[in-house]
Amino acid sequence: LVDLSAGTRDRVTAAELALLEALCPQMDRLVPLTPLQQGLVFESLALPRGAMDPYHVQVVLELSGAVVPDRLAASWSAMMRRHEILRLSLPELVQGRGYGVIREDAFVDFRIIEAGDAIGLDEVLAADRREGFDLAAAPLIRCCLILRGPAAHWLVLSNHHVVMDGWSLAVLLKDL
Repeated sequence: LVDLSAGTRDRVTAAELALLEALCPQMDRLVPLTPLQQGLVFESLALPRGAMDPYHVQVVLELSGAVVPDRLAASWSAMMRRHEILRLSLPELVQGRGYGVIREDAFVDFRIIEAGDAIGLDEVLAADRREGFDLAAAPLIRCCLILRGPAAHWLVLSNHHVVMDGWSLAVLLKDL
């Protein structure tokens, strides 16, 4: 048996660990969730199918001046590697059991939209909310750079609250 911590409700059997490794070949390790994270997961999973998750957080930053999209995308990718919590997933096997899976190298979700005047911020935010997050798949955070002109851009950060809170946002932005 693998006992993650005294606070973990259940233990993982060798068979479950083997199944997790098969389901998540990118699994680096299992980590205990905090009580707050466990509550956020519980409430998100309890929502009716298709309901908007209240723990889907969106932050919009207005950027001015020259932005090099490739450089920003590389910074986002480096940050994802540096902060393992951003690679958290909650496969069905671990949901409700007090722990999550940190993946070695999660998909980096960095999108670029060349908007000009053709698309509005409200449209992008609404589409992002409809997309939501699959708690079983990493990452539970994504970034979208909306290029509006030569020196005007929006950076939309979306995440599930289980991977980041308001305090963490300041750390993430400073790092980025």
